[in-house]
Amino acid sequence: MGIPWKQVDRQDYWRVSSQPLYDRLGASIAGWAASLSGPFKRIDRYKRPHVGLSPLGIIVANIKSQKKRILTNAKRQDRNKAVRSELKTRVKTAVRVATQDPGSDDSTEALRLAIKRIDKAATKGVIHKNQAANRKSKLMHRIAALSAD
Repeated sequence: MGIPWKQVDRQDYWRVSSQPLYDRLGASIAGWAASLSGPFKRIDRYKRPHVGLSPLGIIVANIKSQKKRILTNAKRQDRNKAVRSELKTRVKTAVRVATQDPGSDDSTEALRLAIKRIDKAATKGVIHKNQAANRKSKLMHRIAALSAD
């Protein structure tokens, strides 16, 4: 049983595991995707296209190493996304604390944690070392401007 690809419009094609896709194509495709076993794995977590995935989020690679590479790339993407999110949170916290009480121990500690996380992200390869330097410089300039006022 094949998938009626002609019924999938462009907007839904790129939305992996989207509800409108299931509504439009009916339960037959949802049942077909659920019945797959073996090397096929279903990836529901993503809202954008990924290399090696069909519109329903099913791995379509034939080579074993490529199937593994697709899954490990998805794991790395999740991990990197979490690290980047934490970087933003730490920087916002450092600026917020410095705005409320500049020069206090809390603001110093928040700034230290933000810089530590930026350095760690650069060490792990989540961001480039020059990007880390730029972010630290920008953060220090913002904190210094808040302290001067």
